[in-house]
Amino acid sequence: ILIVLVLLCAAMSTKFDEADVLVGWMGAILFLMFFVCAASALCFSIYRRTRSSPYFDSFVCHHKADAGAQARYLQMLLFEGSGQTCFIDSDHLTNLDLLFDTVRCKIGRLIVYLTSDTLRRPWCAGEIIITFMTHRKATVIETLSFVPPTEDELEVDKVHLYLADSDVKLGQYGMTNQDMANAFRWLISEPNKVVMNRELIGRPIFNEM
Repeated sequence: ILIVLVLLCAAMSTKFDEADVLVGWMGAILFLMFFVCAASALCFSIYRRTRSSPYFDSFVCHHKADAGAQARYLQMLLFEGSGQTCFIDSDHLTNLDLLFDTVRCKIGRLIVYLTSDTLRRPWCAGEIIITFMTHRKATVIETLSFVPPTEDELEVDKVHLYLADSDVKLGQYGMTNQDMANAFRWLISEPNKVVMNRELIGRPIFNEM
């Protein structure tokens, strides 16, 4: 109806010999606008259907004993500052299949909060390995307590000894020592890492990020 009204108004406001040309142009423009809107709606619908659900903008990988409160505060800051949804790994440690699948295809970015024992936790190591092997979208936050593994500790035949004792065996999830060594080297060398300011403590550290 809207298209018909526009065409009628255009025809009535111009001379008869010019009306057919103007109506033709108006019709083409309106058809093109309709086509673009329909194509955009179709593309958005396909995107919504193909994107894994639930989907999280961020995923915080951390060691709960060292940084449980900090990770929760970071989750709150992300939501309040930009409305981003944020997944906390320590909320779902009972099902590692679900946890690793979330990292693989249901997040926008992995946030690795590095404290002294983050890389020693098998589930954290697994999350980092999967990120390295798939999308490689990560933000690294390095705290003052973090000490990176040495090259000797990252040797393929030794790197598994770097992990703390646990019932979790990454080999069960298709991850090898070579995968772990490569993923740790990639993470440590991340050029866009955030290193915490030694002169700040408490909330000001996060406000500066």
